[in-house]
Amino acid sequence: MSARENLRRRRSLDKNTGSAVVKMVLSLVKKQTAPEAVRLFRYY
Repeated sequence: MSARENLRRRRSLDKNTGSAVVKMVLSLVKKQTAPEAVRLFRYY
């Protein structure tokens, strides 16, 4: 049971971080700072 709960937590965390990164990239693109987004992707 604990293993399943851990998997669920990991998946939810991945989804949250993924959505946060997407929001950051979208905001950067809206500001027309494409090079910044490319830099972020290179770091990650």
